[in-house]
Amino acid sequence: MYFAGIMDHLSDAPKMELIVWGSTMGILASSTFRVRRQLASARSKAGNIKPGSTGPCTQTTLAILGQVGGMSLPTLVYWTATACNKFHQPEWMTEYALPAPPDVFGADGVVVGRAVGLLAFLVGTTLTRSALKALGDQFHAIGIREKPRLVDSGPYAYVRHPIYTGNLIIATSFALAFWSYIPLYALPITIGGHLLKLPIEERTLTEDPVLGNEYKVYKFRVPYRIIPYIW
Repeated sequence: MYFAGIMDHLSDAPKMELIVWGSTMGILASSTFRVRRQLASARSKAGNIKPGSTGPCTQTTLAILGQVGGMSLPTLVYWTATACNKFHQPEWMTEYALPAPPDVFGADGVVVGRAVGLLAFLVGTTLTRSALKALGDQFHAIGIREKPRLVDSGPYAYVRHPIYTGNLIIATSFALAFWSYIPLYALPITIGGHLLKLPIEERTLTEDPVLGNEYKVYKFRVPYRIIPYIW
């Protein structure tokens, strides 16, 4: 079968690791560059973050560290370990490998699973980039710009925190793409960071003298925080 032939072509370990390594490294590096560029653009167009709009310092710092650390640590471990081992997962890492599933349409189940992981990674990245595009000059790590504007278009028409949705898809996809339990061990840190940061953002927006009333209406109109029709 054509599908099985493609998957068989990717079953060579170094080839598969190189594809996963290059895809995740390239896309995340590109996303980081986009974020830095958009932050600079947002600051020049909509001003700095309003003083006092970032929530308690300790809580905010822990939230951001949880978000970034929970997603970054597994990728850094994977990139470093495989690159230093000629694009083979080292023996210690294979001890954390997910169970091998049965073949899928004649193709190696692990290869198919990793391909699904890469696809999920692309979906999460696309959603995050779409949300960033909708935010435009209102983008921020946490807080409200000096020239605030409510964003309710694009993914924000369906959930109030679509970047969180994309981030959680990405963080989960790493387990399949790397075919490892390691990203799953870090997932609670990522989820915890998002859950800690979410109420800070919502409270800040609700209490803002400019956006407060408009945001309350938006919350009523879009009741879902991260997962459409669920939560």
